[in-house]
Amino acid sequence: MTLEYGGRTPRHSRGDWGWITYNMLHVRNPHMQITSTLYVILFTTAIICSCSEPPIPPEFKANAHTSDSILKEIPPDRLTPEYKDLAATILDKLNLPSIENGVDGFELRVWIAVNQQEHLVIVRQVDSVWSADVSELTFIYDDEYDSLLTIARMKTGKTPSSGWPGFLQKLVDTEILKLPDFRQVVTDYALPTDAGGVTVEWANRNKYRIFSYPDLESTQTLSAHAAKMEKAIRMLEQELNFKRPSLY
Repeated sequence: MTLEYGGRTPRHSRGDWGWITYNMLHVRNPHMQITSTLYVILFTTAIICSCSEPPIPPEFKANAHTSDSILKEIPPDRLTPEYKDLAATILDKLNLPSIENGVDGFELRVWIAVNQQEHLVIVRQVDSVWSADVSELTFIYDDEYDSLLTIARMKTGKTPSSGWPGFLQKLVDTEILKLPDFRQVVTDYALPTDAGGVTVEWANRNKYRIFSYPDLESTQTLSAHAAKMEKAIRMLEQELNFKRPSLY
């Protein structure tokens, strides 16, 4: 909102904020004028501050009534030593901290993999400030393809095209925060070679979740949950202006 102060009466009806502001600033009693002016300054500041920080949907908030312990939802295949070693190596090469033990605020990471190409989408909230970035990752292995040498990363800061309040609500609407792991809903799926997939992890102060959906191009026809994940990824692509690699 822009408030304009002029030497003549603004053309507003008595129900408009402009008319109220004008009369506050032009009270004849000087003491009242000072008080009214301070009120308008404080009122205007409150409006600006309230608009700069989007409301946080309850789905993103930690439970204020729980202890400092963290609830972890981790599929069994993510608890093996092999997976833990690989995950630690990837985070180390990307210089990223683990969020498994919770974070102050909120953080969502979406890993979208196709062959050795990958996008990493990070949405986080720290001290009431929201930010997002998308990284293009290239995994570089040795000649025998049994050791990860490095990960090339090209990171770009993003602002959602719908603005933060609209984007956060879309995240909630896609149900990406509460979808089950694919193996919970489809138990007999044989993963194709180099099919890629999506891994989602998110955390707040007292909860951490991680779950995956392989080969969305095929599995979205097998499961309504996979179809929802595909819809969520398309929303992220549109809002954050990126395009995942093509499998073909």
